[in-house]
Amino acid sequence: MGRKSGNKQRKDSPEKREELVRLLIPFFQKNGLKGISMDDMAEAMNISKATVYKYFHSREEILAATIAAKLDEIKDFEQYLNDKKVDYLERYKNAVQYLSEHISDITNVFLSDLKNIFPHLWQLIDAFKEYCMNILRAVSYTHLR
Repeated sequence: MGRKSGNKQRKDSPEKREELVRLLIPFFQKNGLKGISMDDMAEAMNISKATVYKYFHSREEILAATIAAKLDEIKDFEQYLNDKKVDYLERYKNAVQYLSEHISDITNVFLSDLKNIFPHLWQLIDAFKEYCMNILRAVSYTHLR
């Protein structure tokens, strides 16, 4: 399939890793996941494949970090729900608008590839959906009381 990473010393720079995976979000959205090589990802990150392996062990680690970064971005909808300076309906509307804006660039191709090719990483999506539903339920319950 591809080259296996060795037991190399990895660079410990969370900021650089995050910067690199942020470059991949639009790349994966446009291209999906099927047939994407480490060379393709390195090119999208504008670094060499050898440099990729200085920050990541594998393609799956890169993909998991990319998904986590996107979900962290989406998770910020919660701040709109908790803004007590705004009435409940406006908070809810703002949160839904934020969610809509930040999930609109997630393509069906990406989601389909993720679910079919990397079902264990799809669990990140399922867990996030459950997290969001729990937040929405809690805020609704608090408002109704």
